[in-house]
Amino acid sequence: MHRCMLRAAAVLTALAVTAPTAGQLIWTTPPGAAVTSVAFSPDGTHLVFGLDDNTVRLWDAATGDEVRRFEGHTFVVNSVAFSPDGTRLASGSIGGTVRLWDTATGDEVRRFEGLGWVRSVAFSPDRTRLASGSSDSTVRLWAHFIHHDLDTGYKV
Repeated sequence: MHRCMLRAAAVLTALAVTAPTAGQLIWTTPPGAAVTSVAFSPDGTHLVFGLDDNTVRLWDAATGDEVRRFEGHTFVVNSVAFSPDGTRLASGSIGGTVRLWDTATGDEVRRFEGLGWVRSVAFSPDRTRLASGSSDSTVRLWAHFIHHDLDTGYKV
């Protein structure tokens, strides 16, 4: 398995993945919407991108093929993160929403609204909590205490 290094700037219109030892380009995304956020899946087999066309896209890290597109945000997707087990994906938008997605189906599992411009999302290592940081100077922690699952989360 190749270990890869990402070359990225604050806002990209394409993403290039290179092998760290040789520095050879492995693949690149086609030009289009600007990439605003990128994250590797926990097992390293996929990359997820947040884009300024309001979408989230899942790509195969080895081939560069688009696997799935997550649609529903109405503003730029500013932040993306995989759950530790890779079964969920969180995305945060400047429109003030955080969406939780099923990575296998692409279905939206949960939506958190009424936030400031979401700048960052992150899962807890045990997958029971999701944090979001917003331009309204808040950090929100979303959790579900009964089943220890974010699918029907509560704000705490």
